[in-house]
Amino acid sequence: MPRAPKSSRAGVLTPDAIAAWSALLDRAEAFRDLAPWRWINGTSLLGVRDHRSGQTDWCSIMGQGGETFGVVIYPGDAGLSSLSRMLGDVPDEFDAVIQQFALVLTFNDRDYVTKDMAAVLKACGRRYRGANAWPELIVHDPGYFPMPPRDIEHLRRITTVLESLLEMCAQAAKQPGWDMHDAQDRPWVATLDASGMIAVVREAMPTIEAAPLPVVPIDEVAVARVRAKPRRAGSAVLIDWFVGSAVIDGPEAEGRPYFITHVMAFDPSSGMILGVEMGRLAEVWEDTAKLILKISESTGVPAQVILRRPEALTIMGPLAAALGTDLSLRPETADVIRHFRDQLGAFGR
Repeated sequence: MPRAPKSSRAGVLTPDAIAAWSALLDRAEAFRDLAPWRWINGTSLLGVRDHRSGQTDWCSIMGQGGETFGVVIYPGDAGLSSLSRMLGDVPDEFDAVIQQFALVLTFNDRDYVTKDMAAVLKACGRRYRGANAWPELIVHDPGYFPMPPRDIEHLRRITTVLESLLEMCAQAAKQPGWDMHDAQDRPWVATLDASGMIAVVREAMPTIEAAPLPVVPIDEVAVARVRAKPRRAGSAVLIDWFVGSAVIDGPEAEGRPYFITHVMAFDPSSGMILGVEMGRLAEVWEDTAKLILKISESTGVPAQVILRRPEALTIMGPLAAALGTDLSLRPETADVIRHFRDQLGAFGR
């Protein structure tokens, strides 16, 4: 399991923040007491449109398995895209979950509530009794340590989502199977109308376009320096990355603790580690390019760079062309990365 920051980052809550949290917790408690996981199918999605942004937040009820109770909210197109990635035919076992963009409301035992959420509940004067009674709301943002939301407008938007969900779940209790998508795979989507009433209609699921791939700038000076070095005929380098469990929570985190992302280069014939870069998930492709250049400077430009991720062929293509090296895709090299990721995780424990 990831190691949490040592102390709460909730800080001193303002009166406005306490009011926003209190309103949200009222809806969360009503949702817990309704316990819609008793009759709602876990494969259903229920949509709630945000009247300000026009984006739809997609909600999945948890608890049918009898272990984790609550709801996952996938905000807008970005949230739906992350859900689609996790449910894809070939999900990336290393980072699909760590890259999800979602808000997760669960109901836990007291001992499992994090320091941050406990601080919020204390500030709002909330205490609970019994199993699965304590609400916890966590934001999952790609690469960052999951924490409760801090922005007041964000809290108000989630409160609105829970209000609409309560009405939709009550309707589903009256009509078994109501929550399921129809024959055209259209879910229910709730929208606040001009009078403040909630209108619920069937809508087609949106088509989410793939996010544009990042463009990594080429360090022309370093490339020129590297190209002047001797070539390594027949040589190859395997390079890939994964998100580790260690959390950076110091001044460099700038108030948002994040997981360290490890970019590693290997000799595919011996398994020897040739180099490592560590940083943020948002900078992983720049770190990948940096490591390729470092390896090329120290041992010469490899004849071939082996990659595991299909998108890496496009992202690293311009750098490879500038260096005069070939790129090849080998998804089966996941075993090498798995070995070092597991070793790193064991060392951290």
